[in-house]
Amino acid sequence: MKKISAVLLAVMLIVSAAVFTSCKKKTAYEVFSEALEKTKSLDSVEFNMDMATTVPDEDGSGIIKYSAKISGLGGSPIASGDVTVESSGVSMKSSVYNADGFAYIGMGEMSKTKAELDEPTALMYDLVSMFRIVTASLPEEVFADAKVVENSDKTNTVTVSLTQEQFEQYCKGTAFETKTYTNGLPDDGTSSYKVTIEDVKVSVTVGKDGYISKYEAGYKISIKVSIGGSDVDFISGAVTAVGVNLINPGSTVTVDVPADLDSYVSG
Repeated sequence: MKKISAVLLAVMLIVSAAVFTSCKKKTAYEVFSEALEKTKSLDSVEFNMDMATTVPDEDGSGIIKYSAKISGLGGSPIASGDVTVESSGVSMKSSVYNADGFAYIGMGEMSKTKAELDEPTALMYDLVSMFRIVTASLPEEVFADAKVVENSDKTNTVTVSLTQEQFEQYCKGTAFETKTYTNGLPDDGTSSYKVTIEDVKVSVTVGKDGYISKYEAGYKISIKVSIGGSDVDFISGAVTAVGVNLINPGSTVTVDVPADLDSYVSG
């Protein structure tokens, strides 16, 4: 009888330990990293993105809206979608196609141009680089004080704060690299620019399917230009907010290829 009781007790202890382990809540870093790896495994994706910038005390505020599809993320991606720029009450919409290092940009029949994706003027039309921010990695240490928020729709959200150095490392290989903010600015060979990024927050929401379903980032950016030994504010405290929604991640996405690519001319 004692032997049977001992065996039963041992079994109960093992079962209890297993239940306790399975019920243990994941850390914020575990929730993020597992969703990141699953999302990075996608070969195709459809998403909407809004990128709004507000410049204090100026009329230079605006928003860029993206609606895009990407396929071939594991190799040589191609992408198609629409890019809409809204500023000062004016809205301008372009159809965009990315392939073979080029952005094909159409505005109806009025204008059909193509540009190499590594050109500063093509950056906002690089749909793949825009999406890369969603699958960029973050080091475990930034999650030290982060909490997992369980939302009413059974999704989980994790929010972290980043220093400028962490943000710069995080954005490498995406459309949000620090250097992109000064690409295309006037340069006479005697001036230089200094970019300061503050108040960076990144928020990732993980869906019930384990994929990243929503991404948000906000930060404040200032740019000083040094001319003749004097620093002048070029942009001061511009607030940028980025929001990305993935549409049914994990489903197959087909990119729309324009039938008239030969009609696009280099801009």
